[in-house]
Amino acid sequence: MESRLDYETQTSYQLLVRATDAKTTSFEEIYVDIDVTDVNDIAPVFNQSLYLAMISEAAPIGTSVISVKAFDGDSGVNKALTYRLENLNTNYNNNSKTNEFFIISQDKSEISVAKELDYETDVVHELKVIVTDGGSPPMTGEARVRIVVEDANDNPPQFEQDSYATSISGSAGPGFFVTRVVATDPDEKDVRKLRYSISSGQGKEFFDLDSRSGVLTISKQAGIERGKVYDLGIEVTDGKSIARTSVRVVIGDTNDHSPVFDQEIYTVDFYENYPTGTFVTMVTATDKDSGNFARVRYSVDDLEAAEKFSVDADTGMIYSRLTFDRENSSHAFTSVPIRATDGGGRFGFCAVEVCDTSINGEFYISVYTNPTVCLLIPFLKPLIL
Repeated sequence: MESRLDYETQTSYQLLVRATDAKTTSFEEIYVDIDVTDVNDIAPVFNQSLYLAMISEAAPIGTSVISVKAFDGDSGVNKALTYRLENLNTNYNNNSKTNEFFIISQDKSEISVAKELDYETDVVHELKVIVTDGGSPPMTGEARVRIVVEDANDNPPQFEQDSYATSISGSAGPGFFVTRVVATDPDEKDVRKLRYSISSGQGKEFFDLDSRSGVLTISKQAGIERGKVYDLGIEVTDGKSIARTSVRVVIGDTNDHSPVFDQEIYTVDFYENYPTGTFVTMVTATDKDSGNFARVRYSVDDLEAAEKFSVDADTGMIYSRLTFDRENSSHAFTSVPIRATDGGGRFGFCAVEVCDTSINGEFYISVYTNPTVCLLIPFLKPLIL
């Protein structure tokens, strides 16, 4: 044999064999047919080393993803090809080579979906496709397949909170920020699609909700009531699914007014030698605000006067702390400043002025009120007749 036989180049030969007599030169000829038998000496080869494909995560099981193609130069059983897939991903199944999500058919060498895909879990699937011929021993070839999973709108949006609650001042005007509701969506592309709206709630016309940002503000429409509670139903949609939450808005009172005493002058008869704790008079202040801002508490607003008189913080009733003696100069005083303070810290004043006269040995006590300033009245010494 002058050269190596190659079945893939030539499968048969026909030879002419001549036998010649060396003396007579006579000869005889015969044709010999030689068939070359194929051996498995060529490994199968794919037409690409890397296959790329994209598939939606919503694709049902059985959906075709991509077809691969391998060739084998042998013949007969030696070029009968079978395919299998191995997993190259390292982020699931404990690095197992067994692929769960895709399957390859033997007749069409077509890769299709074998298990529900999830973009949020695995975006890219790296596979190795291996082809084996039918020779003995068999020979193999391989290629890589990269399948990119596309996000589909298969998850509903979710609010970060099941419910929201906030309170705002009753003086809040149009455009005032109330709160912000925030929703997320596991579907990456759907986050930009989220749209918010007020779906229900008595008084919802008093509020505006920005459809893109979820910012809730006071609307331009008048009518919001101080001290009232508004419960709003809020929805968000990604164009397919809807999520819901609620927002409770408490409209707080505002402290717009200071306490004002109801009389400018109180006149009270008071005698010396009355026992300690004797009721002197009662002052009353009111506040036009509501709630805690209208709750008034009274106090004596001078340390020296507070040693001689006390006032009930809740009722405004004034009592003596001494048994007064008009001949005792230490019992003399000019006035008793009374402060009325509301729940927001605003205040008004009145002054209980004691005018010491000598009419029948009586003290005459007058109460002068002023809602904004505390009157400091000059000291008057007792007159001894």
